[in-house]
Amino acid sequence: MTTVPIEATPVDRERSSITWGGFSLAFWLPVTWMVTLLFTVALADILPIREPTESDFTALKARPGLEFWLGTDVLGRDIFARIIHGARIPFHDARVNSAIETKETDWVNIINFFRLMMSASKPP
Repeated sequence: MTTVPIEATPVDRERSSITWGGFSLAFWLPVTWMVTLLFTVALADILPIREPTESDFTALKARPGLEFWLGTDVLGRDIFARIIHGARIPFHDARVNSAIETKETDWVNIINFFRLMMSASKPP
């Protein structure tokens, strides 16, 4: 049996991946999806999106197309509309939770500040 020496050529990482702003495509794709989803969720009432509970019985289990971007379910409801309207709840919860957390953090910081000031004003 003969052995053949194999030379490993180094991969040029600069050329092999698509980068923009120092970040690769693996970073920008999810960021773009989340920004698009956030924009669509915020403007769901203004954008011409179907009602998520509205059934179209002529399009039961329709495939994705121009009328229904992600198709329909077995009851003829638009899956894209259901995703957009369903994503409103987690985004709303995130806003409420961050507001509550900010208020709690503010009160904790105020109490710690006054405790620090009171301990600093006492003579040793």
